[in-house]
Amino acid sequence: MRDFKEPAAIDETALFSTCVLAEFAEDGWTNDVLRQANVNYDPIKKCDERFQPYTMLGGNGAVWLNPFREGVSGVKCKARAIYHKDDWYYNASSWVEIGTAASTVVFNSDFVHTHCVNATNRKEIVEDFVHLQMWNATDDGGAKINVTTINSTSLEEEEEEVDEKPSVFIFVLDSVANSQARRSLPKTISLLHHEFDAVNLRHVNKVGENSHPNGIAFLIGKLITDLDKGIFGMGKENADWNETYACDRYFDDDPFILKEFTKVKGYKSLIAEDWAHGVFNFPNCKGFEHAPATHYMRPFQIYYEQNMKQSRKFMGEKQCLEFHTHLFNYLNKFIDAYKESPKISMVWASEIAHDYSNGTHVDSFFFKFFRNFDESFVYFMGDHGIRWGPVNEMWIGKREINNPMMFVSVPRHMRFFAQIWI
Repeated sequence: MRDFKEPAAIDETALFSTCVLAEFAEDGWTNDVLRQANVNYDPIKKCDERFQPYTMLGGNGAVWLNPFREGVSGVKCKARAIYHKDDWYYNASSWVEIGTAASTVVFNSDFVHTHCVNATNRKEIVEDFVHLQMWNATDDGGAKINVTTINSTSLEEEEEEVDEKPSVFIFVLDSVANSQARRSLPKTISLLHHEFDAVNLRHVNKVGENSHPNGIAFLIGKLITDLDKGIFGMGKENADWNETYACDRYFDDDPFILKEFTKVKGYKSLIAEDWAHGVFNFPNCKGFEHAPATHYMRPFQIYYEQNMKQSRKFMGEKQCLEFHTHLFNYLNKFIDAYKESPKISMVWASEIAHDYSNGTHVDSFFFKFFRNFDESFVYFMGDHGIRWGPVNEMWIGKREINNPMMFVSVPRHMRFFAQIWI
């Protein structure tokens, strides 16, 4: 194990052609971090792996009582659909009583809320659950598009019409630094490197303090905070917007990358976050007025957090459902629904590491998840490092806060050409 070494002095005249940066141990561990690490942390270690809700959602949007759930004969259940209104409110349909036969009412939303009580004591709630589906999903395979390709002989750019557009998957683990990822997610990182030829961009730097400015920068291409370049003997990069402009108006007319792929290129798209005060909404910003993606998980999250105590009781760790589990269940349904269509998605998981310097319990989860992305663009990244906690007080933490992880994998058939340009 080796600890941090100060880099050699840099010739300022060659600053942007030669970049000598500090390196940590290859596995991301230092003696200080190792001493405080809780590598056995696992919030679902004692969860009920046999958990099933009292209700079932069919592929046609119908709901019925789950005949395989013990005690189902002693409950009374109802269901309703939850719809997107805007980024802070949801609409809901009327409640419909649910029986053993499939409901005649079709719940035409991605989110179907079921609520069950004890049949003999109607004040005792026994289920409050939000089922996920891909409502009205049409797997049309996408349309043709002109893309720039590279001729393998001449290496000259040429236009070629292709039938398939590669899918794009963006995974953001909030507050995960590059070296933190290497120590917390070793199996996942090894898989990305060996099976997907992922490139580790080791020295990505944040542009803002928290998720809001960093997310707007890479998803919309706008700075909302000035960048000080004094360390380079330069001035500052002025912000494109001030924070008021970025917060008190909707983003619907801005060049958000997922919206561009959806509206312009015909991709099916998905956005899922596990915190209502997410990237476009922190601390109390408007976000989007209209759903910016084909499938937008915002209504689920708004309901979930408005009723947090009940949500965690019936859709939480006891049922083996962590915050991020709902995101990836939604994403898996999206992938299954659009097998032939080009897709773009952004899953932003805040709860895994935002308040915890130990994220090791999710390594196996991601190791199992990253299996069928060989012909897609994959961005596995953070937005900044951990901002508080014991690691943040260490010298490595003071470096990590500025250095979010960034692993990039391109479709296999493009990797030879990508290596040429790298």
